[in-house]
Amino acid sequence: MQIQISSPTVKLTDALYNHIESKFEKLTRINERILSAQVNIHHEPAKADISHQAFAIKARLYIPGKDIVAEDRGHDLYQAVDLVVDRLARQLRKRKTDLTDKSRDTSREFKEKEK
Repeated sequence: MQIQISSPTVKLTDALYNHIESKFEKLTRINERILSAQVNIHHEPAKADISHQAFAIKARLYIPGKDIVAEDRGHDLYQAVDLVVDRLARQLRKRKTDLTDKSRDTSREFKEKEK
C-alpha cells in the first residue's frame, strides 16, 4: 500500500513516519484490497476556551468502491494517529460484514428459488 503523508504545520520525523506506516499497514489485514492512503496532519494551536493544543489527523483510504474517510483529534500526535486508524479499521470491518451478509442473503434467496 502506498501512503502519502502531508503536513504543512508539523515536522515529519522518521519515527513519526514509521509509526504512521506501521499502523496503516495493519489495516491491510482487514482488507487487502487497499490501494493507497492519504494522511493530512494539522496542528491546532491552543484557543482561549481550550487550554490544550491538539493535532488533527484526516485520512482517506482508496479502495475499490467508495473511499473510506476518517478524522480525529488528540493531545498527542501519536494518539491522534492511533485514534484515526481505529476509526478506519472500524469502517473497514463494517464494510466487510455488510458485504458478507449481502452475499449470504443472495445465496439464501437463490437456494430458496431452486426448491
